[in-house]
This record gives sequence, C-alpha cells and structure tokens, in this order.
Amino acid sequence: MAGALVAQAPSNMPKADPLWPGAAPGAQGTQEEDQPTLAPYIVPQGQGTGTAVIVCPGGGYAHLSMDKEGDQVARWLNSIGVTAFVLKYRLGPKYHHPVELGDAQRAIRTVRYKAAELRVLPDRIGIMGFSAGGHLASTAGTHFDAGNASAADPIDRVSSRPDFLVLCYPVVTFGQFAHRGSVQMLLGDNPDPKLVENLSNELQVTPRTPPTFLFHTTSDSTVPVETASSSTWRCAKPESRPRCTSTSAVRMAWASLRRTRCFPRGWRAWRTGCACAACSTRRRNRAHSSRRARYRLDDVSVGPVDRDFDFI
Repeated sequence: MAGALVAQAPSNMPKADPLWPGAAPGAQGTQEEDQPTLAPYIVPQGQGTGTAVIVCPGGGYAHLSMDKEGDQVARWLNSIGVTAFVLKYRLGPKYHHPVELGDAQRAIRTVRYKAAELRVLPDRIGIMGFSAGGHLASTAGTHFDAGNASAADPIDRVSSRPDFLVLCYPVVTFGQFAHRGSVQMLLGDNPDPKLVENLSNELQVTPRTPPTFLFHTTSDSTVPVETASSSTWRCAKPESRPRCTSTSAVRMAWASLRRTRCFPRGWRAWRTGCACAACSTRRRNRAHSSRRARYRLDDVSVGPVDRDFDFI
C-alpha cells in the first residue's frame, strides 16, 4: 500500500535520484517503496541565494503527500531563490526506525557533499518537514553526527547536521500528545519506552540543535497542536530553551536562539503572551525587548511568507 500511495507524485516532478548507487541499507526488496530518492529543484545560475532546503512530505509514516507537501513547496522555495530537494523516504509498516532517519541523514550528507556542483553553500543546508515529515526533520535536527572520516563512501564522511529546521504542523513529541498513527508506523506495535523517549524530540534539544522555525494551527484535527506547541519545549535544558510565541491560530518556537546567515534578515516573532513556564518566568523577571518587530503567520494563507521569509 505504501508504495502505491508514494507513486502518486506529480507527473511534472524532476527526475529523482536514488540516495545510494545500489540497494539502500536495510532494503527489503527492489520495489519503488524500497528505494529512497531525492528530487532536485535547482535554481537557475545567478538567481540563487546559496541556501538549500530538503523537503520531507508528511503522511503519518504510511504514505507521502508528494504534491502539496513536496512538489508545490519546492517550487515555492525556488521562487524565492532557494534550491530545494524533495525526499522520498521509506515508510512503515514495512520499514521502521532508524531507516527513515538514515534516509534523511543521507539526503543532508549528499547535498552537502555535492554543494559546489549544486551551487549551494555547505553551511546553509536546512531540512523542512510537514506533519510526520516534520517529525523526521526534527529527528534529523536532534540526532546527527559529524560523519565517519574512515568511511569508504565519501558522502558518509560528511556531517549530517542540518544548518536550520523548518517544522510545519509537525509531529514532535511521542509523549502524551503524540500522533499515535505515526508512532505505530515508525516504531511498530510495542516499541521500547526508551526508544519512544529518544524520539520524543522536544526532550532532545541541546545548544547544538539548529535554529528552528516551527508553526502549528489550533484548527488542526489530525495532529494535536499540543504535539508541537510552545509549552512542549519547556522540557528543554535552560541554556537551550527556546523563546516561545503564540497566537490564537499559530504556535511557534525556537529550538536555538542564535542567528545564522540561513535565516531571514531581521527575523522576529509575533508575541501575545505565551503561558509556558519559560516565558512566564521571563515576564516576571524582565520585559521582552521592545526592539523586536512583529511578525505573524496568517491562519489560512502563506502570503506573508512570500514577502518576508527571505533566506540570505
């Protein structure tokens, strides 16, 4: 079933390249669902910003929304000068963790290794995910390595750490508010509690976690907004705790506060009084800086993003 649903990708998508030259590690066959791929959307020479984004479509780890959360997103990224790559990763129930993470890490390593050829900068490679694809992206942002210097494959010698994350109505936690379908497809019927905790990514935030933009809507009837809400991140260590922000429709959080060249110039956050412990304490101790300009995502339109989400 997974393979049939994956195959519903738009006919005008660029030709996808396999992530490995032969059979992928752990492959259980030679069908389409056994072959993870990366479809490149390359910005024409002279029009790019140097930033690249790997896009992970959602689908509950059971299928992939390759059109709305893959092809359409990649073409929008191209319109603002960002080179994009749509990742087709392997799915449950045939495949379980760590196969999906391995596919995402391989995609990051591949783009970084081929950065010069693809006309992108190796320190401006991010990963973007939707729904369960957001869980995969957040897993890649909290479970990474510097590469294996002694690996025979030169791609495996490259770091798998993304330079930034964009998490769109993501499944982040596998705890109380988890999307149970995603948990089951990724981990099986009776997963080890320690593995469940390890993949509850709000618990894995550290000072090394890449800068993150996260949004979710309260009207989401599939993935509870609590799975990615600002208050979810309060479990992070104080030194890596994000600044939280909320509106009636959108919750956003930062997994790291440092700014990088990958992020929009003068990126700011709209703030209406988050109730999480971190922000409550901060309000008691000091006022938020008045220098922050306001930025808001519309609940039903991504129009403001076209104007303001400027990768530099």
